Amino acid sequence: MSRRKACIFLTVLTISSIVTASFSALAQEKARIGWTGINPAASPIWVVHEKGLLKKLGVNAEIINISSSPIAMQALLAGELDVIVSSVTTLVTSRLAGADTIMAQTLVPTFVDHIVSLSSITDLRQLIGKTGGVNRSGSTSDLGLRLALRRVGINPEKDTNNYYCR
Repeated sequence: MSRRKACIFLTVLTISSIVTASFSALAQEKARIGWTGINPAASPIWVVHEKGLLKKLGVNAEIINISSSPIAMQALLAGELDVIVSSVTTLVTSRLAGADTIMAQTLVPTFVDHIVSLSSITDLRQLIGKTGGVNRSGSTSDLGLRLALRRVGINPEKDTNNYYCR
């Protein structure tokens, strides 16, 4: 079995187990599962949904698209969602802030974002004094950019202009 298929199988099994354990006594209830991004890392939730794997286990699941991981985490903590398929960054930052959340599994052991720049920028050190852009403060892309800059000795708070978030 390829590594990708094994990861998808393990994810399907994990999500199914968590949701089933949470809702086995409440099979008539709807499990609200939030997913946060159109990317390959979120695809296992759609495999679970399209194959009807949760229905086979007696769980009626509603898959809800949410625009970003921090918003999904807020909805989870507020009790509006039962499970989220989200980035590990969101989990770690919420845990560090005191949230009582757990991560069942991760599929992508690295950042999947890329730094995109003008063609005149050929080295990360040339970003000193420049302005970066990320999709949202506290998101995986924000953390990834900050870590990439720090890795080459650039302090994102001191050596660059602030970030713009869309």
